[in-house]
Amino acid sequence: MSKKHPPTPPKPTFRRKVIKPFRDASIILVASEGEKTEKQYFEFSFFRHRKVVIETIPSKDGKSAPNWVLENLKDAVKKRSLSHKQQDHLWVVIDRDEWKPEDLLELKNQRCGFLPINIALSNPCFELWLLLHHTALPEKPLSCQNDALVNELRTILGEYNKSNLKEEHYMHRLDHAIAEAKKTTYEDSGFPSNPGTDVYKLVELIQSLRPSKSKL
Repeated sequence: MSKKHPPTPPKPTFRRKVIKPFRDASIILVASEGEKTEKQYFEFSFFRHRKVVIETIPSKDGKSAPNWVLENLKDAVKKRSLSHKQQDHLWVVIDRDEWKPEDLLELKNQRCGFLPINIALSNPCFELWLLLHHTALPEKPLSCQNDALVNELRTILGEYNKSNLKEEHYMHRLDHAIAEAKKTTYEDSGFPSNPGTDVYKLVELIQSLRPSKSKL
């Protein structure tokens, strides 16, 4: 009578642990109302550093309303692996323009997963932030209609094209722009009064994430 051999034990299965690639840089996603100007500005070389990756998300096809800018940002977040541990940040850069207060208030206190969405609003528009690189914060309300701020920039700089910003016009004037922007007063809604901008908060964040020897 033949002996029965014990059944062969199943081979142990090993699950290979997926190791996410290490990164030591913070990612800042910046969704903007404009299609060109803000993107160019935040892609200037003086903002670049291996510790800070700034990804701009401009509006497209004229869809610049606050809710569209917010959706563009949320869509971009879905395509990336972000982490509060890496000090990643989400920002919306938008103009006061003629948007209704309720449209802007929809942006407040928004989150995307575990990350809060920050707002950098310029009143009346982003050109004010550019102007503050060269002048004091004006005392009287401004308008972006009829290219008033664009013409002011052209007078000061000798040229200005929102589709072709010149880095040399801004790279050595950040401290001045920040100091003037900090004079901004705020409406009861929490948004800047006219004239005013809190884009400086985003710029200071970028500065804070860079090693001390390479501040802007």
